[in-house]
Amino acid sequence: MSRATSGVPSPKESGETVEAAVIDRFPTLEYVPDSRAAWHDAETTGALTPSDALTFSSVPVVGSGTAVEIKAAQGRQSGGQRGRFYFRQQQHRALVDAGGVYLFVVYAPTYEHPHLARLLVPASVVDELIPSWIEVAGRLTHAKLAWSRIIDPSEVER
Repeated sequence: MSRATSGVPSPKESGETVEAAVIDRFPTLEYVPDSRAAWHDAETTGALTPSDALTFSSVPVVGSGTAVEIKAAQGRQSGGQRGRFYFRQQQHRALVDAGGVYLFVVYAPTYEHPHLARLLVPASVVDELIPSWIEVAGRLTHAKLAWSRIIDPSEVER
């Protein structure tokens, strides 16, 4: 049975749902369509500052015009293991070169409390956390990183 017929959203659909909710939640984030820039989801239209709703790592404020890539991962996957963030190398390099940031979101698959944790991290810092890139014939070079490598599990697993 496919995901479409089982009623379970695909990882891409879940990611897009979380992305839209995050952009709606923060007024200084503006959606960027893939036709304009396929390497990030949003840009800041004004200063983005830390709050109870958004924890920052390594930077005190993000200025207007900053590229923001939103990465979403489930708190727990169906097998019980922690979810992972998925990075495409070409997209990551473009974000690093532009001085962009990642906005990481851990979400519950039920969407009852969709955003268990959020953390904003400069792409250059994430570059140091990626242990290696995976090359597979016929696929883009990519990396996966458990959300617990970036976000304190106590923030999610309460």
